[in-house]
Amino acid sequence: SISSAIGLNEKFEFIQNLFNGDKSKYESTLEVLNAATNFNEAFDYMANSLSWDMDDIHVQRILELIRRKLIVKKNEQ
Repeated sequence: SISSAIGLNEKFEFIQNLFNGDKSKYESTLEVLNAATNFNEAFDYMANSLSWDMDDIHVQRILELIRRKLIVKKNEQ
């Protein structure tokens, strides 16, 4: 899961910088991203449902984790 790849400090950074301190929004968003069946689905959710700057370093880190989960793992199978 994406959550398991996020360290404690990074989790707090995400909550503060991307979710304005809202831990429940962070958790519900990660649930949606974990349930995505492909990278495009996760990216579209982020781009259309969240008002994030997609070039932000924190957003890019989450995208990297999604890529690793959905693309790299799929290629290893």
